[in-house]
Amino acid sequence: MSEDKLITPIPIDIARKTIKERLPQIKINSIRYLGGGSHSVFSINKEYVFRFPKIIEGVYSIEDATNTFIKEQQLCSILKSKLLPHSTVTQLYCLLRPSKSFNAPIAGYSYIAGTSLGHLPISDDQKIILAPLLGDILGKLHSITRDNLQPLSFTQPRPEEIINKWHQNYKNNQKNTFHLLEKAERDWFNDLYKTFLINSSKHKPNIVLTHGDFDPTNVMASGDDTHLTMIDLDDLSFSDSVGDFCIWLGEYGRDFVQQMLNKYPFEVDGRFFERAMFYYSRIPLLYFSMGKKLNNINFINFGRRLLQKRMANKSLR
Repeated sequence: MSEDKLITPIPIDIARKTIKERLPQIKINSIRYLGGGSHSVFSINKEYVFRFPKIIEGVYSIEDATNTFIKEQQLCSILKSKLLPHSTVTQLYCLLRPSKSFNAPIAGYSYIAGTSLGHLPISDDQKIILAPLLGDILGKLHSITRDNLQPLSFTQPRPEEIINKWHQNYKNNQKNTFHLLEKAERDWFNDLYKTFLINSSKHKPNIVLTHGDFDPTNVMASGDDTHLTMIDLDDLSFSDSVGDFCIWLGEYGRDFVQQMLNKYPFEVDGRFFERAMFYYSRIPLLYFSMGKKLNNINFINFGRRLLQKRMANKSLR
């Protein structure tokens, strides 16, 4: 099962009816399901893209979705000039009131001409072009300050708070998640945490504005290889810059990330790669935790597949 199906997607007929009810001026000639995680995403006529939130009691409420779309509207405006020559989504519609067919808010955007990197087989030649672009767009994002984001309110943790969270995360997973793991899986995670945390005080997290979910599915490539488009701004926060590199390190390797860093304007500390690999390695636990919270075996099975892939990767140890 693919990640976008872990929570049942919004049916395409519901999306079509909802858009007709809320935006009758848009004549729908074609509608296509694009995927999504916490939201179902649809393209309309290759002119618009709409996001429909998957409302789950106790996890993601109508109020959460409303706040997400309002905040995103402001962020899009701020980021537009900061990321040039790259770009982000352009929110055209923020429709907060419920309709007959769908009782939650939806958001509409300009259609982005390009392809998600998550849907592209990337050759070695393409990697040479792609890596510097990724380093450049991250450098521009990571340069944005809290003052730049006014009137939005963001908290900015201190490096020592990030380090404390690693230790607390280990304790929380031992208490709430490890019982879902098989013995070999539990041993693997215990070794991962203990090996990393023993040197935690030697790390120097660089606190910047991070995307929070910067993986290939959330980056669109232009046809001329001159710029990228960053999508899905829901998890933007001030955190350790390494978090935005970890997926690329785990999936594409150290040489690729080094090429990203060649275009990245900030120096990285000596434990950058160690920290990035730690972040990448523990991602499966998020799915185990969500599976327990939702009582959804699909999340646990998906997390186990990710974990087995990591356990088989000798470069992670």
